[in-house]
Amino acid sequence: MKKLNIEIKSEEEFKHYKAYRDGYFVIIDTTRRVIHTTGCPYVNISNFREKVLKNASKNGWYYFTDGLVEGREMFRAEKCKHCRPE
Repeated sequence: MKKLNIEIKSEEEFKHYKAYRDGYFVIIDTTRRVIHTTGCPYVNISNFREKVLKNASKNGWYYFTDGLVEGREMFRAEKCKHCRPE
């Protein structure tokens, strides 16, 4: 089965994927790449608005993936130390 790796570009998309129980956010910026569970409290709408909407993704991007291993490999992302995706 093909895994999803979707760039999130709107507030509606963010809210849609935040509601998923099985999935992960990958947040990329100029300093690092981190993969979070969708339930991680550090992945929130205000940070998304700032990074993606207000700053027009100049220095950061949000992605949704449904596969932890594939997401870590594709984006070369480290695991969030707060939500600890398994």
